[in-house]
Amino acid sequence: DHIEALVSDRTNAAKRAKLKNDRKAHSNSLNERIYDSFHFLNQAGQTKSLRAIFEETHHANPPGGAGDCAASKLLQYAFKQQLTLLATWWGRSNKATNWQHGKFYSPCKHKCQPILQHMLEGLINSDHLDNL
Repeated sequence: DHIEALVSDRTNAAKRAKLKNDRKAHSNSLNERIYDSFHFLNQAGQTKSLRAIFEETHHANPPGGAGDCAASKLLQYAFKQQLTLLATWWGRSNKATNWQHGKFYSPCKHKCQPILQHMLEGLINSDHLDNL
C-alpha cells in the first residue's frame, strides 16, 4: 500500500526503493523459515528438511509450492503413524482435464520428485527413484 502511494510522487524514489528492498528481504526471510521448517520422513524414520532435499538437486532453493502435493502429505502422515506402504492408487484428476483415469503420471521433476525420492527411499528399487 505504501509503495502504491509513493509511485505517483517522484520525490519519494528513495523511499520507494527502500520499501521494495525491505519487502524483498522480508519475503526472503519468510521463505528461509519455511524451507527450514518443512521436514519429510521416509519409512525408515529418517527425516530431511525441504532445504536439505533440494540442496541435493540443481536448485539453490526449493521452488515455491514444493511439498504441497498430496502424495508427500499422505506419505508423511502414514510414516508418522508408522504405517507400511502396501500399494498406491491413482484416480481421476479434477484439475487437469487431459489426465486420464488409470494412467500413471510421474511427479513434477522440479517440486515433488526430490521429496518423493527421499520419502520412498528403501521402498522401491533405487533405479526407479532416479526415473520418478
